[in-house]
Formats: sequence, C-alpha cells, structure tokens
Amino acid sequence: MLLARCLLGCNEALVAFITDTEQRATVAGDMLRDLYGLGRAEAEIATALARGLDLDAIAEQRSTSVGTVRNQVKAIAAKMECTRQVDIVRKILSIPIICLPDEKGRA
Repeated sequence: MLLARCLLGCNEALVAFITDTEQRATVAGDMLRDLYGLGRAEAEIATALARGLDLDAIAEQRSTSVGTVRNQVKAIAAKMECTRQVDIVRKILSIPIICLPDEKGRA
C-alpha cells in the first residue's frame, strides 16, 4: 500500500493506493525505460529481478551467460542509482501502478 498526500483545490487529501505485489513486479518495460532510461533487455532483466528470479534463472530464460546478465544488472544499477540488486527491486516495487478501467468498467 502506498499513501500519498495531495492537494485537491484548496483541500488536502490522503490517497491510498493498494496493489497486488505480484502485479507490481510486472511493471511495463516501457515505464522502466521512461523512468530510468533502461534499454529493452535491461527493463526485462530488472522486471525479472523484481519477480524474484536470480541471475542464473534470468540467464537461462534469456539464453545467455550469467556474466552477461551480471554486466547488464550493473548497468541497470548505475542508471537507477542503486548499489545493490535489492535496491533495484525495491525501486521497481515502489513504483505506483494505476490500473485504468477497461471498456467494461473493470480495473
């Protein structure tokens, strides 16, 4: 849950955003690319980290070496101004996700 203070005209309001943590881990790659300047592959790796995958599993999933994934994680950390993988995950999971209703009015 994320609580945010906002102004509505002259009034203050407290808004609560409640999301499923599994949904938060599937942040769209486009959003990560826009927020942090990640490349497509970097955004996919960052999302995989947020879903709980380790470097070996990510490398296997992407058909690449663990060394390549490790280098990409270093680049991700630099772009996201993080020093550890857990900081990358924490930043991704803290991104508020707003689900807009579809044409049938469901979020």
